[in-house]
Amino acid sequence: MLLLGGATVSGAQEPAACRWTADTATVRDAVLFGVTAPEPTNVLAVGAVVNSQGRARTLVRHWDRSSWETQPITNVNDQHHQLNDVAVAPDGTAWAVGERSGRKTKTVVQRYDGTSWLMHSSLNPSEDKNLPNGVDVAPSGDVYVAGARWNAKRQYRTMVHRYDGEAWKPFRSTYPGILWDLDVIADDDVWAVGAKITASGGGASVAVHFDGTRWTEVAMPSPGDGFNVLYDVSAAAPDDVWAVGEWYRRGEPRAWIVHFDGTSWSAPEIPDFTTYVSPAGSRPSTPTLRSQWARTRTQRTAAS
Repeated sequence: MLLLGGATVSGAQEPAACRWTADTATVRDAVLFGVTAPEPTNVLAVGAVVNSQGRARTLVRHWDRSSWETQPITNVNDQHHQLNDVAVAPDGTAWAVGERSGRKTKTVVQRYDGTSWLMHSSLNPSEDKNLPNGVDVAPSGDVYVAGARWNAKRQYRTMVHRYDGEAWKPFRSTYPGILWDLDVIADDDVWAVGAKITASGGGASVAVHFDGTRWTEVAMPSPGDGFNVLYDVSAAAPDDVWAVGEWYRRGEPRAWIVHFDGTSWSAPEIPDFTTYVSPAGSRPSTPTLRSQWARTRTQRTAAS
């Protein structure tokens, strides 16, 4: 199964009678950005909810196959807090990442130990903005986080951190851009996707691969000269990886899907319809990478 907007790939065939249904147990003034479903009785969704003071607070919802419940979770202070993604480890614990923002934007990492959510240590390589967008856990238990940071030259740089059970370690960033998501097949087989800033200031889709030693950018087909970006990635196998996002054609957004077959990325033909696939859920006013980041962050905070 392949879901656009948040790519999820499963080897199981979708039942003929399968259909989407709306859940009535909604939370008012809330938004969800990430979801993981390791088991039918264990589904976690994360995001933010606006409190009575108009501030966004972290939100975790859990599904046990019969009902949704909100799990208690802490916030550092009275700044705006949100969680962008969540992943479950092989031992049943869970990790959620996000950010807290005021005059500066700092990383937020929460760990579920099987009983409660606890604030975990995290890295903030930038003095101004640190944006963790995606998290995944390797079969070994190591945790990977991908996103972006704002450097001294006032540029976004890709950001990837790894937690080995003892400490967080940053990987060196090699180009200006942002990573929206990653999928960890193994500690020597990790994919991260997003966009890199082009010479004109726009954005071009990027996929980088970690082989256990170094990160390497892998050639990506281009849908055209306009803005394009990948927002989510999921691997069914090392030679069966999918990523989704958007690209612009004559100013109109189009769905953008690419596939890795173990050797190279290609773009399968899809219906030519105008749509917008993004974690923010609404179309940006201008198709530039910088405006997209600004609009997405504003919408994600939900209380600016």
